[in-house]
Amino acid sequence: MRDAGGIEPARGEAPPEGWRPVLRALIEAILAFDHPAFPAVGVGQVERLLLRDFSLPGAGGAAFRAGLAAFDDAFAAEAGAPFAAATLAARRAFLRGWGRSEAPAQRRFYASVKAMVLITAYGLPVLARAIGHEGPR
Repeated sequence: MRDAGGIEPARGEAPPEGWRPVLRALIEAILAFDHPAFPAVGVGQVERLLLRDFSLPGAGGAAFRAGLAAFDDAFAAEAGAPFAAATLAARRAFLRGWGRSEAPAQRRFYASVKAMVLITAYGLPVLARAIGHEGPR
């Protein structure tokens, strides 16, 4: 069974959970997929690597998944809809707000999500080349 992004779960893995659309929407909000100069990389590619490298579906990812749910709940309380259903502009504005929030937990969430997405994305050779990184010497 594939999820909305065409990602097939690994053998023995449960179908995508409710936190996955929030994660995908965050990836899209953080990276400039909509910019004409952005390399041909999809949200699904970044998501697959992020899930592999950070083990979010497993027991070790429980706290982060809870953070995604809390983030989505906070957005829904303010906007009246889930984060993943909002426009890209609304998602980016809300996320920037958390990055500048007076609440330390919101700033930490923003920083950790952004770091995870950027570490993962710039690990892709096409994005590394786009920023002038030539790889290990």
